[in-house]
Amino acid sequence: MKTKAAVTIVLLVLTLISAFLFYTFWGIWSHSYNLPVVNKTVPVSKYNLDFSKEAAVVERLVDKPESSPLFPQTADEITADNAAIAYSYALKQLRGSSENQEKGVRYLQELIRLEPDNMAYSNTLRLHMMSTSQADQLLSFLEEVKGSSPRIQLQKALAYVDLLQNPDLGTAVLGQTSLRSIQELNEILEQNEYDLMARYARGLNNLYWPSGLRRTPYAVEDFSYCLAVAKELEPIMPLRLWPHIYEAYGDALVKNGDIETGIKVWRDGAEQYPEEKGLRERAKLNESQAYEFVKNSRGIDFFQRPDPDISDISILWHEPSS
Repeated sequence: MKTKAAVTIVLLVLTLISAFLFYTFWGIWSHSYNLPVVNKTVPVSKYNLDFSKEAAVVERLVDKPESSPLFPQTADEITADNAAIAYSYALKQLRGSSENQEKGVRYLQELIRLEPDNMAYSNTLRLHMMSTSQADQLLSFLEEVKGSSPRIQLQKALAYVDLLQNPDLGTAVLGQTSLRSIQELNEILEQNEYDLMARYARGLNNLYWPSGLRRTPYAVEDFSYCLAVAKELEPIMPLRLWPHIYEAYGDALVKNGDIETGIKVWRDGAEQYPEEKGLRERAKLNESQAYEFVKNSRGIDFFQRPDPDISDISILWHEPSS
């Protein structure tokens, strides 16, 4: 009898320890994020929102890169002078055979080593390699060059977001993968707490978790910071990210139970950006409709997989198509 009681006690203790580790791992007992103050005294450069390098590369794309006298015959010949030609060539190769695609990947990797801050290269590489089932190779490469730029680390965090699309992943693995993304973003923010893209990406990670695991308040916090930055910079820096911030912040508020405030954020955004379909649709909803909308798009009681295109950040430097 004593033996049975002892076994019961041991099992109870193990259960309590497992529960503690589970809840700690999933972040339920985590502290709130510390948000930096947003005001006019903060240098704009702190937000890490300069995408002029990426825009310049896109503007210099050519249709026939091989005909250029600057064309690099191999990836080893890529320099700052022929980078735009090399990028044009890489894009062309990615549309070809498997052998051509491998060559395009090599050119992109060399471009990233040459200019790790330019996300036109790293975003293209990540989207291609993730879509061709090369996640392990991509993550290894990004880890190799990660220390050269926080923007490379952002791409690694986004690669984990891409992995959330795998339909074979169960809820536990989805959570672990999202946490890996969050950890990468945490490291970026430890170096620069103002980095807006890192906070926005972290907010998106937390937004798709089941409400019962209590990470939605963290999404609300990060998006509140992002919206404060948007309101500060909108008059001086047009950016196609701003309306997405209104959408995500409103969604997070609704998911967190503050439906009235969430709808107000959507309507403010729709007034500011009337051409944005996502905001227009949300602004028309009543409270019950808003809840159902967020339930369907972001998930409420289960781990919702994000939209496949959510990690393509090229909208930050591409001009919208007419």
